Amino acid sequence: MNKFIPIFLLCASATTAEAQSKTYWQQQANVTIQATLNDHTHQLSAFETIQYTNHSPDTLRSLFFHVWMNAFKTDRSEYTRQAVENGDTKFYFSKKDEKGYIDSLSFIVDGAAATFEPYNNNPDIIEILLGNPILPGQTVTITTPFKVQLPRTFSRPGHEGQDYQVTQWFPKPAVYDFKGWHPMPYLDQGEFYSEFGNYDVTLTVPENYLVAATGNLQTATEQDWLNTRNMANIKGDTAFLNSLGKKKKIASSTQMKTLRFTEEKIHDFAWFASKRYVFAQDTVTLSDGKVVTARAYFFPESRAAWSKSVGFVKNATAYYSQRIGNYPYNNVSVIEGPLVAGAGMEYPTIAIIAPATTAAELKTPIIHEVGHNWFQGMLASNERDYGWMDEGVNSYYEKAYSKDRNNKAGLLDFLDESIITTQLLRRNQDQPIQLHSAWYDDLNYGLMLYSKAPEMLVYLEQYLGREKFDAAMQSYFNTWQFKHPQPEDIRRSFEQSTGEDLSWFFDEGLKTTDKIDFAISRGVKSNNQLKLTLKNKTGFSGPLMLATVSADTTLITKLPGFSGDTTVTIPVTAQTNKVVLNPGYAAPETNAANNTYRMHALFHRFSWRPRLIGGIGVKYNQPFYFMPTLGYNNYDGFMLGLGVHNLTIPSHNFQFLLAPMYGFNSKTFAGTGKITYSVYPKGAIEQIRFSLQGSKFSNYYNAELTPDPVVAGHYKINPGVMLAFKNKDARSKVENILQLKYYYINEETVSFSTDTTTKITTSKKGYNDNHYVTLSFYHYNDRTLNPFSYGANVVANEHFIKAGLEGNFKVNYQIRKKAFYGRIFAGKYWTLNQNAGNYDYSRTYLVSTATGENDYLYDSYFFGRNETEGLWAQQIVTKDGGFKMRSQLLSGRIGVSDNWMVTANVKTDLPFKIPVRLFADFGTFADAQQLNSNGSRMLFDAGFEIYFWDILNIYFPVLYSPEFKDYAQSVYGKNKFWQSVSFSLNLNNIKIPEISRKRADRFLVTD
Repeated sequence: MNKFIPIFLLCASATTAEAQSKTYWQQQANVTIQATLNDHTHQLSAFETIQYTNHSPDTLRSLFFHVWMNAFKTDRSEYTRQAVENGDTKFYFSKKDEKGYIDSLSFIVDGAAATFEPYNNNPDIIEILLGNPILPGQTVTITTPFKVQLPRTFSRPGHEGQDYQVTQWFPKPAVYDFKGWHPMPYLDQGEFYSEFGNYDVTLTVPENYLVAATGNLQTATEQDWLNTRNMANIKGDTAFLNSLGKKKKIASSTQMKTLRFTEEKIHDFAWFASKRYVFAQDTVTLSDGKVVTARAYFFPESRAAWSKSVGFVKNATAYYSQRIGNYPYNNVSVIEGPLVAGAGMEYPTIAIIAPATTAAELKTPIIHEVGHNWFQGMLASNERDYGWMDEGVNSYYEKAYSKDRNNKAGLLDFLDESIITTQLLRRNQDQPIQLHSAWYDDLNYGLMLYSKAPEMLVYLEQYLGREKFDAAMQSYFNTWQFKHPQPEDIRRSFEQSTGEDLSWFFDEGLKTTDKIDFAISRGVKSNNQLKLTLKNKTGFSGPLMLATVSADTTLITKLPGFSGDTTVTIPVTAQTNKVVLNPGYAAPETNAANNTYRMHALFHRFSWRPRLIGGIGVKYNQPFYFMPTLGYNNYDGFMLGLGVHNLTIPSHNFQFLLAPMYGFNSKTFAGTGKITYSVYPKGAIEQIRFSLQGSKFSNYYNAELTPDPVVAGHYKINPGVMLAFKNKDARSKVENILQLKYYYINEETVSFSTDTTTKITTSKKGYNDNHYVTLSFYHYNDRTLNPFSYGANVVANEHFIKAGLEGNFKVNYQIRKKAFYGRIFAGKYWTLNQNAGNYDYSRTYLVSTATGENDYLYDSYFFGRNETEGLWAQQIVTKDGGFKMRSQLLSGRIGVSDNWMVTANVKTDLPFKIPVRLFADFGTFADAQQLNSNGSRMLFDAGFEIYFWDILNIYFPVLYSPEFKDYAQSVYGKNKFWQSVSFSLNLNNIKIPEISRKRADRFLVTD
């Protein structure tokens, strides 16, 4: 039994459930509410009456009710848990007076008091225990008073100041259908499922509030007052509009008014109230002659952005009515308001839209939310279980509206979510379209329901044709309007209407993650015939369309699904430009670049086009891009070059970035590059990535000893393989990575000699070849609160073995974005070949503070890796001991061990809005008492840190061990405070715009 949606809670037998599925029925819940708003305490005092009719064949001995406002009562609710998992901690860290709840419930059922209790430890679900069971066909009257404390707006309902969004606010019966009861906790990610009924709601508010609500206003006297807020009447009254501005404090009227709203055949009621609202309205006439009033409510300061909003409402209402079925209600409205859970949220006849700055930003959310009056307003599917039936189908029509209206592409179209979806598909990180909403990870929830689902419907439409598709959808609408359709019901409507077996769509396309990738693998032209070899690279069984494109015509040929390879011969002419599989990227293919055969191109199946900077999209087959590259270090100076790469969104399995540069100080070429090839198997291993990285930079520059400057450097070749292991739970933030790398590093050495006669100094270069192997395993748990990681790393060559264990953790305070951070390190060093000649072991020893000279693998970027004085000498890296105090100028540095070392590094945020932390480091190592000049067993340093997005961190040590203190006094003297300052540059913390959330997918090139 699922913890969110119990499948069958009462004593109905399997036989009864089978009988229910054959004869459709649904419960009826007619609701009457009287509610009064206290805008000083943000509370509602209310009384509710429900006429509940049991149309089921079952006897009901209890009723399940949603009291969703209690989701905002505690940080132990399912809403809070999910929001925190998704990275939203605003409610979790909210103050007590910002929370909300519903209480003062006292249920009377047909005159008899009924007890209730929380269900399954959910504060926002209750089970009402009935003294007298409700028999099949019986109607009972349920009454209860209730009081609501409205929270601040953390999700959908709430208030911001005295602007109110009153949604999910009253006790509401859960749906009981042939599958049983559907009690569900309130969630951000996952919407609702409610019973139809007739609503009669009376609201009492201070007299100067404008109230917009579900249904029809029945209070005639309110219309005269509303005229004072109608933009048609006050458009030119700038003074009045300014008086309603956001920064104006408007006192609430001491007089109250009572407004009545009614509507039939709806399953929810929402209302919104503010002293600042104005509105615009117009009408739209439908094909059956019905005239619908369209309204848009907004704040005065938003009137420019909302200037076209009524037109959007009208056009969307007309479009959906024409394609699906006419809108049956008298009013359709949208309203501006604070909203955290998305850009818009639908309720019967009214939707709330998040603030926007331009009319263009409002167009899509308004069209989408108006469309929800069909899906899920009239076709009231179970949004929690089958989100695609409302969000997916509605998003198809929203996108079709834009395409049919020939809307110009904007930035949001350029960054279309289908690009991101393709990224997930290529990496096997997608989830099925037909899945319980709460089971998606936060990325898949949006992309599968709002992107892939509508793309699959476009696929279906292109296969069936618009006329047959619309006829099937209209049949579905006419059959299931004001009912609770299931997936099998929409399938039945489509298959009966079209006469097609659509298993490929409803079974394979919706219920699996089977990929789609059709390709043209070969073409042979003979006279006026083109014989194409087509390949199904994944085995997906769906059909496909073949478009023969000429300058002025496009001929579409429909082909049945096939496995493996097939051939097709089509007529072509001299005017035929190309042949395209699934034109317009109708099907969500993982690789649309192999779908085109170009008749007159040198390479018929490929399009290589070098471009500048970068690219986003799926149109081109392995494009490459040129871009200027810029770098700096203390030896090469400023570096400039022209890089080439194929890093795109969505990414290719094969990726490369080559960045050659010229150093203007060293007068030599430098640069870096990386090539990777990734495989995404199904099973326990999620990703296998093979990589080859290389770099060449200078790390020595001397212009004083010889007539010409002497420059020396290194180059590195670094192949490796990485394995990322898959989690069974897609929502898990856990990642396990195993990585093996080999390093070949060639380092130049410089020696000088001076001619005793001429006094001329000359230089001579030598070379050291170094080989290393590293093996590492890391476990990351990137959960929102208290994340942690741990891992082990071994580095070895013929001279030594160095092993390290490292753990990192973060403990969140009860203050948002403030935490305590900890790191623990334990290392062991073994010397293998003590007779290694001039091999410099000291660079590889365990160190308390790691600087450039300890980066013997050249994995970090240093401005001056071999400097011992000056600004660049103050750069460190968090490695080994993780200390902040340096001692490079000592011949025997402080805190160095060729045996073992154990350290701890801690830091804490401060309760201020400034980027400053306190830090402290502690540690000991083998023979510390003998090696430390003051005989200390422990080393420590402590101070404060200034951080810039944790990319650049500057450390100011204030307290430190006697050894560090003696060093600072003797070496730095009067400037000891400033010269003790260190900084780190953490390029790996740069948030590269990778679509995947996976750490293993980051593509970084560092030196």
